[in-house]
This record gives sequence, C-alpha cells and structure tokens, in this order.
Amino acid sequence: LQSSPGAERIRSFVEGGGSFLGICAGAYYGSGRTVFEKDDPTMSVVGERPLGFFGGDAVGSISPRKFEYKSESGASRVDVSLSRG
Repeated sequence: LQSSPGAERIRSFVEGGGSFLGICAGAYYGSGRTVFEKDDPTMSVVGERPLGFFGGDAVGSISPRKFEYKSESGASRVDVSLSRG
C-alpha cells in the first residue's frame, strides 16, 4: 500500500514520541484495514490503510442507527476515557 506525504508526517510524529487519537474516520485511518458498512453497496469502504498503528480491522459502523453521509441522523455519543500509566 502506497503511503501519502501526510501519512508519512503523521507516522514520523508518532514514531518521534507524539500521540495519535483517531476518532470517527481518524480511527479508520490509523488502523491497518478499514471495513465500513461492507454489506451496503452504496456505503462500503473496505481496504488497507497506510498508518497501521492498530494492525487489525477497524469495523463499523457500530451505531444501531443507519449512517447517512451529510446527515447527523446516524450519529451517536459515546464516553471516552484515557488513563496514562
């Protein structure tokens, strides 16, 4: 998989000690492979990703509501916590 200059800058930042927190599309981008709405021919995005900070598949969407582009109808709120140690 060919990486972009932007992905290389992110990778260099993280390898130099920086942090990466991917939320929504950023989480897919940081994974090794995206599997989004794989059974929906109009929404499906499946493929390798250049960063691969998480080597597994980022699978979604996880919302019980149907995701719709250009709409908030499928949006959900989740709690996120971070512990350093």
